[in-house]
Amino acid sequence: MFNKRGQITIFVIVSILILAIIGLYYFTSKEGINQDAITPEIAPIYESVYECIEESIPESIIEIGQNGGYRVPTNFSTSSGFAYYYFNNTNYMPSKNQIMEELSLSIIGKIFACTNDFKEFTEVNIFQRDPEVEVIMGDNKILFEIKYPLTIEKENSTSLLEDFGEFEYNLRLGLMYNSVYEIIEESNENICFSCIGEKAIENDFYVEVRDYDEESIIFTFKDENSIINGNPFIFKFANKYTLKENEE
Repeated sequence: MFNKRGQITIFVIVSILILAIIGLYYFTSKEGINQDAITPEIAPIYESVYECIEESIPESIIEIGQNGGYRVPTNFSTSSGFAYYYFNNTNYMPSKNQIMEELSLSIIGKIFACTNDFKEFTEVNIFQRDPEVEVIMGDNKILFEIKYPLTIEKENSTSLLEDFGEFEYNLRLGLMYNSVYEIIEESNENICFSCIGEKAIENDFYVEVRDYDEESIIFTFKDENSIINGNPFIFKFANKYTLKENEE
């Protein structure tokens, strides 16, 4: 009796293993399911998303520069939207990680807007998850790694897309950030114009300083060595200094 039950138990275990293997094969090798494969049927979708990414990244870079490292002007900005980096003897400059996160979120939002829920592809069902944008900022280059999980269904076939590759730009945002950071760290209630001039000459930046109001000054850094959408990269922010007569 024991041997018979043992044989039945072994048979059940083997059957379960066989079913598991068949199921795994079904989900990984079923005709029409291709992980990260660009078939002729899904090539137009891949190309459309790729074009959206190519458009979204430069737009986000320009946006981040205009807003001092943010997607949109923060509450701690001038009425015209220039982010304050130095305000009454305190440093409010965002970190590099914050700027990279803002870039990532900006790109994700623009990709969603550009793909428009894939409404133009009426012959298939496309299920999307949030894009993932990793930003790697160097002194002279910036790298974007894009993943956008898509499940594409048409009749009895299903295809999976996710990896849209890397996008590299000759953008000296890291170097510009370092220069601005040093200027902010050296700031006090008197602007060091010589310090700004030295940083501009040292790193081949153009720097414009102009009054915004009685206490605020707008800084514009322009880099002719970083061309985005045909124009030099521009980075703007504001500093606010307390007037001495207001301190008395």
